[in-house]
Amino acid sequence: RVRGTSIAAYLAFMAPRLIEMRRVLTPRGSLFLHCDPTANSYLRLLLDAVFGRKQHRNEIAWCYSTPSTPHIRQFPRCSETIYWYSRGPTWTFNKDRIRVPYKGGAPHGGQSWVRGEETLEEWRRRKGAEGRLPFNWWIDIPKASNAERSEYATQKPVALYERIIEAASNPGDVVLDPFAGCATTLVAAERLGRKWIAIDKNPKAKEEMLKQLKKLAGLDSGSVYTRKSAKREIGAQTEDEMRGRLYLAQNERCWYEKFGCDSGRLRIEDAELDHVIPQSKGGRDSIDNRAVACANCNRVKGERGRAYLIHALRERQAIRDLAEIGGEIKG
Repeated sequence: RVRGTSIAAYLAFMAPRLIEMRRVLTPRGSLFLHCDPTANSYLRLLLDAVFGRKQHRNEIAWCYSTPSTPHIRQFPRCSETIYWYSRGPTWTFNKDRIRVPYKGGAPHGGQSWVRGEETLEEWRRRKGAEGRLPFNWWIDIPKASNAERSEYATQKPVALYERIIEAASNPGDVVLDPFAGCATTLVAAERLGRKWIAIDKNPKAKEEMLKQLKKLAGLDSGSVYTRKSAKREIGAQTEDEMRGRLYLAQNERCWYEKFGCDSGRLRIEDAELDHVIPQSKGGRDSIDNRAVACANCNRVKGERGRAYLIHALRERQAIRDLAEIGGEIKG
């Protein structure tokens, strides 16, 4: 949940991200979304809308113990929800990799349970080795230990993410965490031989992720590619320096404002570095082929070039002008 915002604002924040997450999933891929009781019922409806109700696989309750709190006037909350949705009607599920031991070594403790010519002891040994699938309430994974602890209060245990990743992906697959925080997903993916991509807008997250990856997965920071640390030199400037110069030169406005963009004054962190001529059409990375644009204009333009975007902006402005004219005539 985003503090200080309404649930409507939070859902407006989550909806485009869920749409993009669904888009980048492979046909057999899955999304696991963890949430707390402040928003889980709303998110379930949003997930149904984005993925479709038929793609809902499980609602998992992760249950854990917590110190007693005698001063509260309600039952202590010791569970959290994880929603599992698949991209389509078929999905990866490695059930034999996540089996847990039967209580007593076999179902129902192995009492009066014999198949064919096997003796009870033989059958119990065989089934005990295979184990059973975890139910959709997980009570065998405690909260993050002190050895795993980071500065994130909401940190989850690595074992929780290892079960999810082991079940829904294969070695060599790519795991994406768009809210990577303290790198728990990345640590689990690294340990299990998966590739991974992490995204987090918190400026402190990168340092925490690198620290956790080194501590829990033995991964040296030099082997991790990060977008901000990999500043390509372009002429005598980095991309960040170029963006800053162009941002000031354009009076903190989107370059396409003169063609109808109404984004207004941009914050520097929202200004995106745009190619005048796309690289796919031979455009260079030099400053004379760059401008800063708002995110919406940059996305609409894409690889289709400025002419396409300018035409779209002028067409939108014409529609607005006609609407204003119609309102004046009506008035």
